[in-house]
Amino acid sequence: MSESWDIVPIVDEGSLDVLVEINNQSFTHPWTRGMFLEELKQPEKSYLLAAVTTNGVIAGYCSVWSIVDHLQINSVAVCLKYRGRGVGLALLNTVVDLGGATGRREYSIRGAEIECGGQSVVSAASI
Repeated sequence: MSESWDIVPIVDEGSLDVLVEINNQSFTHPWTRGMFLEELKQPEKSYLLAAVTTNGVIAGYCSVWSIVDHLQINSVAVCLKYRGRGVGLALLNTVVDLGGATGRREYSIRGAEIECGGQSVVSAASI
């Protein structure tokens, strides 16, 4: 059975506690609530996208910056319960759609490492 996810922008503080919880499950150096608040204060360059279940539960999120001619993926995290079910792929597909809608066709992943469940997956990658 194929699952689908609604990908929606996060535009207020209402979902930040859930994002912090997902971050704590996902990263050895997770973002704080304050860091997410800073992202919300920069809507001209920062996008927070949430993957939401049909029941309204946030299953994962992606943080993206618009930088001149490309989109930079800062963070992608999926709740433990929803891993392996296509949430991350749905989020990344939405980033590609966002790039097309804003005329940006290049994407980068911020940082030296990407972690998956606290384990390093790749270093210095771009998609």
